[in-house]
Amino acid sequence: MKKDNLNDETTKNRIKKDILSYTLRDHLFNGIRQHSNWQYHKYGINCKLSGALNTAVELENSKVIVHGCSHCAFNQRLSPRTMYDPAYDVECTNMTEKDVIYGGEEKLRAKIIEVYEKYHPKIITVLPSCIPGLIMDDITGVIATLNDEDILKDCKLVYVSSEGFSHRAKNAFERVMKDYTKAWKNPKDVPNYEIRGCGKQEALYSFFKQLYTLKEYNNDKNNDKFDSSKVVNIESIGLQGFVNKLEVENISKILKRASIDVNLIPTNLEHCKNASSADLNVVMGNIRWAERMKQEFGIKYVKKWFYHYGIEGTEQFFNEIFEEIGLEEEELINAKQIVKEEKEKAVDKLKDYSEFLGKYKYAVYTSGFFTTPYILKIYLEDYGLPIKYVLLDTKSLKNLNISDETIDETVESIQKLFDEWNYDIKIVLNPEIEELNDVAENVDYILGDRHLPYIENIPIINLHLVSSFLYRSSFDLLTEFSKYMVRKIKIKQNSKYQVDNSKLIISNFDYDKVHYPLLDEEVPRNSMKIWREIWAIKSE
Repeated sequence: MKKDNLNDETTKNRIKKDILSYTLRDHLFNGIRQHSNWQYHKYGINCKLSGALNTAVELENSKVIVHGCSHCAFNQRLSPRTMYDPAYDVECTNMTEKDVIYGGEEKLRAKIIEVYEKYHPKIITVLPSCIPGLIMDDITGVIATLNDEDILKDCKLVYVSSEGFSHRAKNAFERVMKDYTKAWKNPKDVPNYEIRGCGKQEALYSFFKQLYTLKEYNNDKNNDKFDSSKVVNIESIGLQGFVNKLEVENISKILKRASIDVNLIPTNLEHCKNASSADLNVVMGNIRWAERMKQEFGIKYVKKWFYHYGIEGTEQFFNEIFEEIGLEEEELINAKQIVKEEKEKAVDKLKDYSEFLGKYKYAVYTSGFFTTPYILKIYLEDYGLPIKYVLLDTKSLKNLNISDETIDETVESIQKLFDEWNYDIKIVLNPEIEELNDVAENVDYILGDRHLPYIENIPIINLHLVSSFLYRSSFDLLTEFSKYMVRKIKIKQNSKYQVDNSKLIISNFDYDKVHYPLLDEEVPRNSMKIWREIWAIKSE
């Protein structure tokens, strides 16, 4: 099989130097350093069309048609994950009130033909908004008719169920939280499903369902361009962010060193056709496509889970890939040795950083629950941080309709794991400013991975900019995170580099003390309340 050249050497070297600057770009919007994207996602851009559109536009040599009104197509160009990079190149059927009454199927047909004749893309993805879903436009019928007429001779049509109103059940997170809490103790019991609703999962599944067929599978197996080397498919779009893409690149680099070819899917139509001849699928997020390929083509898969984080977890992740792909004994030994060498390099790099970081005492402020114990394990074991407190913010769980009973069970499970792992850590729930002051007297720094307000005299190190590094199976990103922590602490210690936050424009606003960085005004509070009430009554 043809090897996929991710980047030339010049580009690779530039990327290595610019890891943090690219990450900064991922987290900026209009120059505001706080990562406000999460607020936009919760209370503004909360629609399946948003995730589906910003996944579909990543396909090479393709066009996206939003079947709906122009307002939807315009607003959803802006994704909460990549607000610095709107989806500019989007077509729209521009449905009107008349189309709502008489149907928009003819408009959709005309737009598909127009886009094909003008651009001749290899793939056209149709994304319906709420309106055609409510009036039940027969989108699949329009596509089937065009295919039968053979008008789009060399173009694939893909339909994604992206109607915003068809969201996940209101109690979806309750179930997931319970299952993950059980899986923390026995990681192999992790629930084999994912939460759908943002549109990304629906888009990815549609690509695999409609672009891969058994016929292509059989043809490709007999194609001379495939050699005897092992081939791995890696899910590589819909990741939306430089850090995610860098993780895929790092994984690909190690696999290629082990003489395993990498096919990034569904990057383009050619890669989709090649995918059915792979020996293994590597799942970075969505499981449904891998399950379908397992059923139809007999291709097994390895899924990245929370226990694949950290130095040891990353090594385990690669070893699982090597074992599942079916390497010969000597090849397997060599492959595992390559990973071991990469691991040892990372450990050596971490030693200097850990020596500096280990001089201080810490508290960790977090609101992430699905992976909390394993992220803290990285802080303690990979970075050697003496952590005295974990400050857990449960407000985000309540906003997701997770019950008090389940939250209590979750906190109890975290404490049991700490005891089992011999971690002498005190858990503080939803700390107020007075409690933060008490904690600050007993530690040198409070590490935060979420939105933390600037509080005078409390030594907060905001790691939100790079917190996603910890959720990656990448030795490079793990070492970059510790490097960033050292830099932040040294800046904190050096008055020469201190910034008077009170002089910043964004510091002159009054913020809600409970829901920072929401403004302390009636309009945003009412908006948040409405969104929560709508979420509470959502169902499938």
